Amino acid sequence: MAFVTRHFFRAMSSSSSVAIKHIMVIGGGLMGAGIAQVAAATGHSVILVDQTEDILKNSLKRIGSSIERISKKKFVDKPEVML
Repeated sequence: MAFVTRHFFRAMSSSSSVAIKHIMVIGGGLMGAGIAQVAAATGHSVILVDQTEDILKNSLKRIGSSIERISKKKFVDKPEVML
């Protein structure tokens, strides 16, 4: 996942002739949630769709947990940021 995320981040943040601003991710599983998270982190408007609301709720929990893990690693020396 890290490999895909790194290349997706580079591709989405590089300049191109057509600016992509909105992304729709179909499927809120592990990969779909990860793609949605990376796209949102690069400043894109993201719509995540799946068959049930429960799957989407789990996707949001997964994204929240991932962001929390990343912020703990990134701001380990700044505990006030975590508030």
